[in-house]
Amino acid sequence: MIEIDNSPDISFETLYNIGFLKHVIIDGLDGSGKGTIVDELSSMLASRGLNVLSIELPQYEQPWGQVIKRVLHSDAIDLTLEERMLLYVLNRLETIDAIKKQSCDIYERSNKEVVLLFDRFVTSNVITCAYYSKTHDTNLNIKKLYEFMLESDRYFLESLHLEDFHVVVPQISADLAVNSLMADNTRKDGPDLYENTDVQSIADRYYQILSDNSGNRQKISLVPQIENGIRLSPNTVSKRIIDMMFEATTTASSGGIREKLHISEISSELLGEMYRMLQSGKYPTLANLDPY
Repeated sequence: MIEIDNSPDISFETLYNIGFLKHVIIDGLDGSGKGTIVDELSSMLASRGLNVLSIELPQYEQPWGQVIKRVLHSDAIDLTLEERMLLYVLNRLETIDAIKKQSCDIYERSNKEVVLLFDRFVTSNVITCAYYSKTHDTNLNIKKLYEFMLESDRYFLESLHLEDFHVVVPQISADLAVNSLMADNTRKDGPDLYENTDVQSIADRYYQILSDNSGNRQKISLVPQIENGIRLSPNTVSKRIIDMMFEATTTASSGGIREKLHISEISSELLGEMYRMLQSGKYPTLANLDPY
């Protein structure tokens, strides 16, 4: 029987070591319904007695997130493909402290397992690669770039014990995805440079390539949202994802806590990690954009 440390200061490492941390990762095209599916998943997981911390990426309100917004809405900022990808790596670093602290806070209020529920992940740089492929009229080696993604996000993955991950991509055609984006009147900023059919079509192809070549430690699964010509409901898609990720016997007598990620500050250690990346000399334009 596992002895659980019930002290008020249980650590993220302890939660991981006793098996009380799980993760569900949703990724895919812009406009594919990821946000709605994540909301459904959050409710379903909580109903099974699991605590859920929803993590939406990028975190646009953070300093590096603000830089990402500028880049997404203006092609005047000339960045290499690697620099574009590293913008998101730096923004993910901004989330680590908050994810750890909030996970522990949630657990301490309930003594139940915590699920880190990601809306976008390391693999979302597929969209960035698709944009670069379109604008530079070149067919990228996405399998090689995937290795760059994993290496650049190594600190993020190791810090949160996510080296072994399973990404689920709710699949939909690029046309339907972009039409959904265009029909959304609640968006304040309007479409960004990545949100067009050409870019999303390339991204869809890249996700398929990575899915076909994914391994045991880092797995990418495609879940079709169209069946017999009809789009499945987010509830149906979410149930199928839960069946993939959890044993059907997982039940609970009471619901869990649902929260979204809130970031107040980041540690000097993470700022040091950002500084080391920027001072490597490999990414001069990115260093000039440093919001810190």
